[in-house]
Amino acid sequence: MGCVPSRKNDTERVKIITPSITPFYLNAIYQKILDSSENEVDFDIKCRKFKIPDPEEKIFRINLKSLYDIGIFGSVEHANEMEIILNDYKDFISSQSFFYSNVHFVCMPDFCLEKGLIVLTTTLMANQLRVTFDNVCPYLKIVGLKENHNELINSWNDFAQMLEKIYGKYKKIKFYHTLMVKTSAIIRKYENFTEKNAKKRIKYLKLLRSLVAKYFKSIKETKQRIIMFIDFFIVNKEKIEQIGQVAESKKLLSCEKIVHGSILDATDQNLTQNNN
Repeated sequence: MGCVPSRKNDTERVKIITPSITPFYLNAIYQKILDSSENEVDFDIKCRKFKIPDPEEKIFRINLKSLYDIGIFGSVEHANEMEIILNDYKDFISSQSFFYSNVHFVCMPDFCLEKGLIVLTTTLMANQLRVTFDNVCPYLKIVGLKENHNELINSWNDFAQMLEKIYGKYKKIKFYHTLMVKTSAIIRKYENFTEKNAKKRIKYLKLLRSLVAKYFKSIKETKQRIIMFIDFFIVNKEKIEQIGQVAESKKLLSCEKIVHGSILDATDQNLTQNNN
């Protein structure tokens, strides 16, 4: 059970292992909200819990032109390409963080993208908006009075559009493949030097290579997870709508209140499954 099997025509599909929402998880949320009383959710006091942003990694403050050592075996082109990738990475993380904060991820145990989408859709439904998904970015279609929910909706739209932009960009251009090969070659050349400065450059180049590899993997995985969630949403739309309706009846009309009103007492590991 869980997300519907992948589409056979998706040649870009990558193998991913992530928490996958199951119908059991939806049923547990529904029952939790249904059984709750209004006294269990404080409607007057806003949750003050927040996640302190991680400090920017030192690698983002390194002079890339110096790191690729143009005078020896690098080039301005390689440094410029890496700078483009790092800027795109920061834009992606920023848009992702904004969406996650809007669905109040900080109070959600074992948070994942799929849980954020459940909170997003049920919150909109609780406010009598009609929600559907399709395969066209930003994937979410909303019908109804959206004015009071612009920030929430825009946070998702911006995140989805940023993902689509970056995914399409690197799928089409693919200059990063050559850059990664060149970076590995430069590391091997630096390994022939014994100077302390060379060891530092090896360290930072390896950090760059690792960060970029994880970044591109994350882009592909996130794209695939959204596609799989669309399939899951279509199959389980009735239950998701029921969650929205019961949330409305309990006056849980924001992401924060839905998260607080549906937090499960114990771990939800038995209500999710690994998707692989």
